[in-house]
Formats: sequence, structure tokens, C-alpha cells
Amino acid sequence: LFLAGAAGWLLNALGLPEAALLGTLVVFVSVMGLAALALSDSLRWRIRRYISTHFYAEKYDYRQQWRTFTADLTARITLDGLATQLLRSVTETVGARKAALYLTDDTDGGLRLHTVLNTGPLPKSLEAVPEDFLGRQKVTESRRVSDLGNGRAEQLMAAGLILAVPLCTQGRLIGVLLVGAERTEASYTEEDFDLLTTLGEQAASATATVQLSERLAQ
Repeated sequence: LFLAGAAGWLLNALGLPEAALLGTLVVFVSVMGLAALALSDSLRWRIRRYISTHFYAEKYDYRQQWRTFTADLTARITLDGLATQLLRSVTETVGARKAALYLTDDTDGGLRLHTVLNTGPLPKSLEAVPEDFLGRQKVTESRRVSDLGNGRAEQLMAAGLILAVPLCTQGRLIGVLLVGAERTEASYTEEDFDLLTTLGEQAASATATVQLSERLAQ
């Protein structure tokens, strides 16, 4: 602001034409706009989503997403570290702000709340079985929370969670990943569901491996 004021004073003092002053103001406003854009995560995500939607055949670069996601998870050697990184990686990938993870309790086989990210109050347990996530092709896939019909949909949706991603390995449900709305409020597409389902399979494998490693250490 000081430099812009000094430039305006200098132009007046030297008697330069108004066109030069207007040009300086345009450049200043443009620089400020670019700075605001660079500092805004929401705007950057909106632009990235617009470009990927209108200029590319597919929204995601699946090879890059897979490599990044796998590298993030394999770097974690504890269950707590893995769970935290899982929520961060998934939300960054699909552009969500909220997420939660329920994992199966070894004692009774129930799903217990393990890790949350920016959510409201959640139930401590979740009623879900692998059959809740079976799609038309009889394969496990991500579902909308409202379609689960487990009696917990209202609480989960009130906390800002709208998608449920099963973590299944060898036909066993070891956890459920819940994801919030996309930050631009755009609806999730089938491409988002497919990607989340694939990430859920990888996350289930990594989670099972870390759990076995911790049991062996104990």
C-alpha cells in the first residue's frame, strides 16, 4: 500500500498522464488478487477442480494418486499414525474437510471410533457389516451414509459426514472410513466413489498389516 501511494504521488509530481496511473493501479490490484489466490486453499481447489472437470477426460491422475497415497501410508508404522495420515490423505485427494475412522474391536468385533478430523460429535460405535456395502455387482464399494440404514445416519450426517468407505480385506470388514462434503459443495461423482473404493482397499491392507505388526510386537 505504501509503494502504491508513493507511485501515485510520483506520477502526480512528475505530471505523467492518468493512463500511466491507471496502469499502475491495475497492476497493483492484479498482484493483490494473485496473492489472495495463492494464499486461499479453497480458491486453489476450486480452480483445480474446474480445470480437471472441463479440460481433462478424467478428474484424477490415478497413477499419481495411487503412488502418493501408497507412499503416505507405508511410511507409518503405528496404527495411530496410520489412521491420522489416512484421513489427511483422503480428504486432500477428494477435497473434503471432514473425515472419521471406525476400526473393528478385536474383543467383540464391533466398530469403534478411532480417529476424527474436523467433525462434530460422533457415536462411539458404528453398526455396519460387509453386506451394507455390496453394490449391484455384488462387490464391496463406497456408499452414501444415508443409504446404509444402520440407524446412525442422522448422527453421522449431522457431524458433516456423507460418504462411507469400507475397509475390507479377505472378505472381512476391518473398518469404515467416513468422508465429509467436498469443500466446493459440488456433488461427488461415480469417479469419486470408484477412487474412494480403491483407496479403501489399499487402506484396509495397510491397516491390517500395522495391526498384525503391533500384535507381534506385543
